[in-house]
Amino acid sequence: MDFPPFPGFREEAFAFLRDLKANNRRDWFKPRKETYEDEVVWPLRCLLLDAAREAAGRGLPLRADPRRSIFRIYRDTRFSKNKDPYKTHAGGVLSRTGDHRSPGVVYVHVEPGASFLGAGFWRPDAALLRAWRHHMAAAPEAFLDLAADLEARGLPLDD
Repeated sequence: MDFPPFPGFREEAFAFLRDLKANNRRDWFKPRKETYEDEVVWPLRCLLLDAAREAAGRGLPLRADPRRSIFRIYRDTRFSKNKDPYKTHAGGVLSRTGDHRSPGVVYVHVEPGASFLGAGFWRPDAALLRAWRHHMAAAPEAFLDLAADLEARGLPLDD
């Protein structure tokens, strides 16, 4: 399937997510699943694939996969006190493989009043982490300069 350029998120996407937060029940979600797919998932897929095309054009090794780049809406409630069955946000990633389980990702979070973009590594393997730490320790000024530049642009690194 060919995906068009990102059309933007319509207000219906945010209204759906707000309503889901107020009605986080299977009997409410099931008849509205098509709205979720059309208003939230479809534009998120388009956004990720459009961003991956842009990254490829700039020589950046970031990919998106229409299925594997987006996180499921279903929450794992097995060990949680909160038994709400659904997440009230949508998320997806760009990564080297296009899979959300890859270790270095650009994460896109869509939530009414709290959307954001993040980048980082989740549970990097030991060899990658060791190499990263070695390079940072060998040239701390390069890392600190990068962090200062990001902060000056309004993109501070979080703890």
